[in-house]
Amino acid sequence: MNTQFSDRLLRYVTAARGQQLTDQAIHDELVAAGWDTGHVQAALADAGAVMPVPPPSPPPPAEPPHAADRHPASSASADRLAARSAPATGATTQPATRGLRYLLMLLAMGACAIALGALLHNLIDLGFGFTGGTDGLVTYAASTLLVALTIFAVLFLQIKRAEAASPAMTIDKWSRLPIQVTLVVAFLWGLFRLVGYVYSLVNGGAEDPLLGSNIDSSLGNLAHTVVTVGIAGSILAYWWQAPRRGPLVRSYVFVAALAVLGVLAAGAQFVLAGPVRADRELSERIGAVNSSVQEYALTHGSVPASLTEIPIDHSSVSYQRTGPDTYRLCGVFETANVDPFGSANPEPSGYVDATYHPRGQACFVGVVVR
Repeated sequence: MNTQFSDRLLRYVTAARGQQLTDQAIHDELVAAGWDTGHVQAALADAGAVMPVPPPSPPPPAEPPHAADRHPASSASADRLAARSAPATGATTQPATRGLRYLLMLLAMGACAIALGALLHNLIDLGFGFTGGTDGLVTYAASTLLVALTIFAVLFLQIKRAEAASPAMTIDKWSRLPIQVTLVVAFLWGLFRLVGYVYSLVNGGAEDPLLGSNIDSSLGNLAHTVVTVGIAGSILAYWWQAPRRGPLVRSYVFVAALAVLGVLAAGAQFVLAGPVRADRELSERIGAVNSSVQEYALTHGSVPASLTEIPIDHSSVSYQRTGPDTYRLCGVFETANVDPFGSANPEPSGYVDATYHPRGQACFVGVVVR
């Protein structure tokens, strides 16, 4: 027998005996889960007890032709008797449902991982001054994390309780296959992120957002890589030896730790998103004022002396006329929002775009386009 399978069987037999299961019950569960009878018998012997292999059931007596037709009630009674005599263990009932439950749990875990990664990646972007798209990303990622984590916690704890009640569930194929798929996906996720990081290093801080860093910063690129590889590596580390058995309290602690991490990540986002949202509104207001000044100049021949001549909300926007066709718009920003890759095609002189700005006071020179 394969050494790996032998070790797994021995661990299972030892654990099952620790739960006061008889050798006959252990044998029945393992055979029902698909293990070879000889391998099970060898594991029971190696673990310190020998149990004779149950003899095969004698074949049923041959019935005369059309016996079932003559005695339909007898056939139905035999079916009911067979159903009652079937082993009623958690490892042998509804195997397809068990596999589906594992699959749904791991899909919910994947959604949690993606949402948590999005929140952490966005925190890194905020730290490096790139605040574009924060509001929508934070709201959607936090909502996804809340829903997916709830589903994952319910299914994960249900499965752990079922495994504690029926140890054979920890080694059957219905639990192994979804976990193996999860390990492959996590490995590829971390692998491609590492490839992107190496690519950006080889290209001197590559500015391709699809293959290199999300921001034009070597340190920022490293931080993004650590987040992705850390999440993928955690999934690999936990599920590599899975399904694993242990006290249920560990499962509750594991779920609680995920919840705390998610709350901290989402809470930090919402705290930082307030100033970002206010700065975005100020940028949009400066753009609206600029459009109104341009329209006024085209109608009246020159820019206005002050913004009181224009019926538009200009709160927090300062205006200064510097010539018949030139002016300056200023605002005070709480955060910096830098262009992550620089401006490959800079706007013409006099074009006002307050999307990207430093922290503190920023002024934008406008020129009337006639």
